[in-house]
Amino acid sequence: MHEPERYLFLAQGHLVTFFHELLQVVLDGFIAAVPLQPRIDIFARLAIVLGHGFTLCALAWALRPALFGGLRIPLAALWATLYYIDVWDGYYVLLSPDYHTWIPGAGLLFTGLMARAVADGGALPVARYVQLGLFGGLVVGVKITLGALPAVASAFFLIADRPVSRARRGFLLAVILGEAIALAVLALSYWGHAGHVPTYVLRFAQFLVSAGPIDAMSVGKLQAIFTNGRASGLVAIGLLPFAMLAYLAFAKGRMERALPAALAAGALLYVYFVVKRFTPVTFLEAGVFLAAAVSLAAAVASSRWRWARFAPLVAVAAAIGCGAAQTHTLAATLSNLHANHAAQERLQAAVAAVPGRVAFLIPTNQYQFLSLEGALFKGTSDLETRAEVGQSPLSVRLLGNREFLFGERARYEHRPPAMTDYGAIAFTVPDGPEGIPGRVKALERNYNVSLAGFACGDGIDLGGRLAVVCPRGPNNRRAQ
Repeated sequence: MHEPERYLFLAQGHLVTFFHELLQVVLDGFIAAVPLQPRIDIFARLAIVLGHGFTLCALAWALRPALFGGLRIPLAALWATLYYIDVWDGYYVLLSPDYHTWIPGAGLLFTGLMARAVADGGALPVARYVQLGLFGGLVVGVKITLGALPAVASAFFLIADRPVSRARRGFLLAVILGEAIALAVLALSYWGHAGHVPTYVLRFAQFLVSAGPIDAMSVGKLQAIFTNGRASGLVAIGLLPFAMLAYLAFAKGRMERALPAALAAGALLYVYFVVKRFTPVTFLEAGVFLAAAVSLAAAVASSRWRWARFAPLVAVAAAIGCGAAQTHTLAATLSNLHANHAAQERLQAAVAAVPGRVAFLIPTNQYQFLSLEGALFKGTSDLETRAEVGQSPLSVRLLGNREFLFGERARYEHRPPAMTDYGAIAFTVPDGPEGIPGRVKALERNYNVSLAGFACGDGIDLGGRLAVVCPRGPNNRRAQ
């Protein structure tokens, strides 16, 4: 959606973005004349179907009868619980036309790859390392933190495979192949401008360094986890390393010992991710890793202990019980989606009725529009600065009469926007005591302008915040 000549920092999701751009090209070829809405609805539904279609293909490949036998059905049911158990935020995340919907599929590919390596015994074929390289390069193109999965698989391969020299050569092959695929995905993202790729690599290295260790802010997030109902998810992933170490004490043979050791290291990594980031998609990713660990441990343990075959059934029964207790949450979510869709239609009608341009005032992400406008703004602007939106033909056509003014007071202190250029302003008011008049005063201070020429009525409830569209007052056509 951007001009290819201008470098943009796209932190992650490059592979999914490529498929989404293909969807936009297809839609341009078939329904170019269709208005932005319902075009955006068509795109969102196709993007969601694309992600879930990938997950179904990964499920069929991962849970093969030769690898899991009679465990396939209970394990498939266990993976399905990720979509509706509240602690993993699956029912929310997996309804988004984003890379989120691809995460369970990545976890299933990891499960299938590890299960095939276990079935190989102590001598892994070269094909397994090729699969590892392909897997690593592709999942990093979906989400950077998914790189934990090929890292865990690499540790397992290096511990389990013999002789050591062959394991090292195979690992080197996987690294080279994975890096080549990751760079190829980047090249697709910056098609025709290869010089952007090294710029991205340098910027992303700085981005990783800025992530840093667990700090005071992370401790605050940890406290929030235990006060908002997420404690069970953190406890589950936090206990996994201890469960794997306990299993290690009973394991026999190099291959069987390598699996819990590698999974324990991966679980510790996901504890860090959850505490450091504390976002719905991070909780989902931790849940995916937990499901993969349970699937692999159950498959290996059931070959030795008959009782272990019932472990997935117990897990599924517990998950169904938790899900039954949360049906009201799921029902409320679906009801909220319906109400949000109706509210967004009202917002689009209000924007379309403005005779001129509409200035969307977004000082920070806290005041972002959780609507079509938010998708347009984030999808057409630079992730680092948000200073300006792209001017590609597609961007211009999709934006229509919308213009986004993003940034805090320092950006506008000496160069305030000319509010006389706009037929209306729009902004959001999060839940709280501030109210619409208080938000207008705060916006005037932030943008160093007067908004007295705009008449603000009641807001439109977008769930957790109001969206307010203020056209020019009939008796005051210019800002004061």
